[in-house]
Amino acid sequence: MLVPQERQFCELAVELAKKSIHENDGEPHPYVGAVLVKDGKIKSTGFRGETGEGRHAEFCALKKLNEDVDHVDLSGCTVYTTLEPCSERKSGKTACATRLINAKAARVVSGMPDKDKDVYGFSLLVEAGIHIGLFPNDLMQELSALNKEWSDTRRKAKVLPPPNDTSPIANASYYKPGTSMEDNLHLYVRPPEDAADGFFTVEDAKKNVLAYGRTIEEIAVEWRKIDADKVIAGKLVRQTHGGSNRLLLFS
Repeated sequence: MLVPQERQFCELAVELAKKSIHENDGEPHPYVGAVLVKDGKIKSTGFRGETGEGRHAEFCALKKLNEDVDHVDLSGCTVYTTLEPCSERKSGKTACATRLINAKAARVVSGMPDKDKDVYGFSLLVEAGIHIGLFPNDLMQELSALNKEWSDTRRKAKVLPPPNDTSPIANASYYKPGTSMEDNLHLYVRPPEDAADGFFTVEDAKKNVLAYGRTIEEIAVEWRKIDADKVIAGKLVRQTHGGSNRLLLFS
């Protein structure tokens, strides 16, 4: 339960969230604000994009305390953040939940959960022994309305692109020991006809799209995931696995 004084920190986080500077990529992004407090006094604040494009609010607040955000001490601190801290980041970046754990934050009070099924920031914090609290309900409703456009894009089923009518650049066949060769599973990586506007795809022999990616690097990651699933989880035997010399990512 929040004590009366804490409402002001939650309200400040909401006002900071409204200042968020979103990436210019045509995609919806959340409005997020963060306030770091110790012993009833504000240590730092931040909002999404404040210290650089795409930077999360928690990161911005931490960076004000120390340029080296990996060496910030939040012992005894409560972090008021309007959105559940992220659990994973792309391009080798550290997730906000992980940063708060590493900084030894004592408590995190959040304004709304992330609807994305792949976000598990609360779980990470609880497992690390960090207490979780929630904003007052009226502020949570305000944040829900503020972030509706972005939030409505979460948990939506992916719309797969159509199959590519191109020659494969990598392929593999899998079989289950003791079964007929006719039951082999054949998979192919096919490039887009238009490299500027299409997707690389992983397809089966019936041209069902199993995965896709904008770049060779992205589809290579998906290819390796599927291969591991078939060999390790499905206990299938890989009969062939090939690609051109320039596509060592698929080997």
